[in-house]
Amino acid sequence: MGTIDPDTAARIATPPAILETARAIAERLREGAAERDRERIYPHEQLGWIAESGLLGLLVPTEHGGHGGTYMDAVRVVEILSEGDSCVGQIFHVHNTGVELCQQVVPEPLRSAWHERTVRDGLRWSNAYSELAGKTIFNWQVRIAPDGDGFVLNGDKFYCTGSLGAGVFYVTAVLEGTEDVKLVFLEPTTEGMEIVDDWDGMGQRCTGSGTIRFRNARVAAEQVCSLGDTTPPESLFGPLGQLSFSAIHMGIVRAAARDAQEYASTRARAWVHSGVDRAVDDPIVSLRFGELRVLVSACEALQERAIDLMGWSWLNPSAESRGIASVATSEAKAFTTEAGLKVCEMLYQLCGSSATLAKYGYDRHWRNLRTMSLHDPADYKYKLIGDYYLTGNLPPVTAYT
Repeated sequence: MGTIDPDTAARIATPPAILETARAIAERLREGAAERDRERIYPHEQLGWIAESGLLGLLVPTEHGGHGGTYMDAVRVVEILSEGDSCVGQIFHVHNTGVELCQQVVPEPLRSAWHERTVRDGLRWSNAYSELAGKTIFNWQVRIAPDGDGFVLNGDKFYCTGSLGAGVFYVTAVLEGTEDVKLVFLEPTTEGMEIVDDWDGMGQRCTGSGTIRFRNARVAAEQVCSLGDTTPPESLFGPLGQLSFSAIHMGIVRAAARDAQEYASTRARAWVHSGVDRAVDDPIVSLRFGELRVLVSACEALQERAIDLMGWSWLNPSAESRGIASVATSEAKAFTTEAGLKVCEMLYQLCGSSATLAKYGYDRHWRNLRTMSLHDPADYKYKLIGDYYLTGNLPPVTAYT
């Protein structure tokens, strides 16, 4: 796997105005991020900034007033926002997934209506996808059953990231008496739907990733869609989601490196045996910060390479191009996990005891990355990569590969 050609690079490049808008929001997100984490304050106001900027319409087709962007654009924006506040970056990722699913499976005229509301009204998408029950993550217990001219939905969901304040939800449910998985789209005003703010994970504290309960929740027939086939040989559904998670990792890594550099340069004291007056002149500090920067640069290189190869596969769909993109994404996700956690820990090694004070909130970087990385095991990424290079076998086509 090498570099892509200049023409492909140009075709998948994100418009500079989009990146500039995201960077401006990310700078605003930095202020108060530590306090929001400490107090578990959901970022309602900060998500409003994204709505005001028009970025909620990033993936909405231009004919419906959106930017008509690609998922590579979305991954880059998620990465930038996550450097400012990884909770906001994760919520934005979930929103993008909803917009994309709407585009793929919702029939007209409902698809156009929701797209237009996303742009016009700042409608934000959330999910009720995963569950705590069941033997595996795909052993869904939530059921949907016919009822008159519509359906009723029953069961509990968890990890419903971005649920607080969202305007529309995508929900997985098994059709009663079958193994047919449906994708249900509904609004939070649906009778029988209850959003519970009970997320208390050690990291990503401000994502609202808690419970949604359905008790005979009434759903109109047109809001129940077939999940569709997301696993044809050329499908990028799985790798694109994985690449967004890697982008959140990358944003956290950059934030930790930035905080380490700022603190070491302005607050850290030289060690008594160093023979220098400033921490930045201590050769041990320079050595360790150099190591940190190499890790960050390696993470960035693998992430950019994965984005490029994903774009190449998007332009040249096939089982082989999809497999190459999946391997590159797995490399980026596994490395941003392990190297990223090391960067988050090295911050303290560089900055010293005072950097552990609660007012700085630097511990959130490690907690956030460790929490995000548990979405699916890095060991299985390494196995996938090893299988490809040792045997030439393409990765399986799943939501996680």
